[in-house]
Amino acid sequence: MKRMATAGYSLAAMLWVIPTVDYLANVWPLRVGDAQWRYGSEGLLAGFLLTPLLGLALAAGIAAWRGHGRTLRILGWLSGLSVAALLVTWGDFALNVLQVRSSVPQPALNRFDIGATKAIAEYLLVTLGLIISAVALIRTARAMRVDAPSSPLVVARQQPKKH
Repeated sequence: MKRMATAGYSLAAMLWVIPTVDYLANVWPLRVGDAQWRYGSEGLLAGFLLTPLLGLALAAGIAAWRGHGRTLRILGWLSGLSVAALLVTWGDFALNVLQVRSSVPQPALNRFDIGATKAIAEYLLVTLGLIISAVALIRTARAMRVDAPSSPLVVARQQPKKH
């Protein structure tokens, strides 16, 4: 079973690393001063987010299956940090949409609006998924710690009696 967990964790890591490398290869070289580049790169990022989220789900499932509470806690905090990063990216993307939209030719405006709306919907769904995941992962890790059988070398704390 340990080998299966190792294989699963490796696959989960690949589901995160490979799309990240692909995304960086598509947006390189970085031109953060260019609003059109930011719009394009952040719009592209929205489409790359689902695969790492699947990697997170796989890693979380393995961690829960194997009772790896620390891994669940780490995944939960990483999910929370990812939410914070996505909110910043999401806000920047919305500003870039407003800035770039004025330079889009009238015949292409409909496609531009559809693409921007699609990216915002993807950001929203992934952000919601990460929020739910972060809370669930941290709570599950906490429950594992509480439910964990105590070692014979560790003395359990006595709960005060209620009167």
